[in-house]
Amino acid sequence: MEVGFALYGYLYSLWGKLRELRFTMDGNAVRITYWIASERRIVLLTVFRKTRQREGAEVERAQQAQKVCEADHGPAEHNYDRTEEESS
Repeated sequence: MEVGFALYGYLYSLWGKLRELRFTMDGNAVRITYWIASERRIVLLTVFRKTRQREGAEVERAQQAQKVCEADHGPAEHNYDRTEEESS
């Protein structure tokens, strides 16, 4: 996976293909779990506020969401792309 310099320290591998984006919002540690599917598609799985008591359960929930996504859903039907002009 290619990671831009600006994201170093925010992206972590959790288990297998499961990854996590870590950041702080309004003083709260927030996590977004995701995995990279075929054709470089990023599939967002779960979002949660990190606490010591819940972290293990949230990773397990993300693992289950990934399994369901891979087993029960076909390829993405919509692609959302932006051109360079749109992102300026």
